Amino acid sequence: MNIFNSYVKPEAKITFDTLPSRIVTLGYDAYDTLRALGVENLVVGAPKHRIPEYISSMPDSVIDTKSLKDIDLELIRSLNPDLIIVSARTLHLVEELETIAPVFNYETDTSNYWSNFDEINLELARIVGKEEEAQRLLTDLNKRADKIRTTSQVSPSKTLLLLHNENKFTTFKPNSRFALFFTLLGFTPVDRDYSFTELGESIKVPEIADLDADRVFIINRSAAMRYDPEEDAHEQKMLMQRNDLQTIRASETGCLVFLTPDLWYLSGGGLDSTGLQLEEIAEILVR
Repeated sequence: MNIFNSYVKPEAKITFDTLPSRIVTLGYDAYDTLRALGVENLVVGAPKHRIPEYISSMPDSVIDTKSLKDIDLELIRSLNPDLIIVSARTLHLVEELETIAPVFNYETDTSNYWSNFDEINLELARIVGKEEEAQRLLTDLNKRADKIRTTSQVSPSKTLLLLHNENKFTTFKPNSRFALFFTLLGFTPVDRDYSFTELGESIKVPEIADLDADRVFIINRSAAMRYDPEEDAHEQKMLMQRNDLQTIRASETGCLVFLTPDLWYLSGGGLDSTGLQLEEIAEILVR
């Protein structure tokens, strides 16, 4: 019998007589990790409603579980999985999913981001018999993150991260869902009091300007959910031309940057997606 941590609760375990061969993953991050480990053939169900561009497509043999949040439990049951992988968006369904198959929680603890990222990925790799491959990929990611951190920490620049959705902005505490920027890559956050940790907090453009950030990263949720490259480019152009956004110092210095929407909003946290995120940030820093 094989016993593994499930991360559903601190001491929770899952057991297998043989390694899983029919996996349902309810997030794109876990799918891209299984793909990076070379075992995407084990996936029998995954969301296909809005596949991020970096994944491109999934085989026809993978049944569409639809939304990242609204899950058809009977559909999942019909797939007869021997492992179900959840993350933040579906963690509330764990008790119901555990009546179908063992559940592995792929959500990274934002208060201890990188060590927990390593731990969870290594445990998932052990479950599918790919620990050596995961260790190699994690070593490479660590080296790349170290290079970015070395660059960001020698700079006195203050960074602000924003989520845009339908002309409204949200900002996040450093140790929230986008902890990668601050706790891993070493960007210095702006000085601001936050009311929330995991959930974002609405912020108006005048306050954004007052925070006087040297660098502003924007993740466009509207674009991530829509995926119309032509419309996305037009919307980004319109945002950049907004008179109020042009008062932001980062806009004046060319340091207001739109990140790849679906990579950062729909995914991120997987072995493949995290590598692409590090690549994007590294390219931005050398501009």
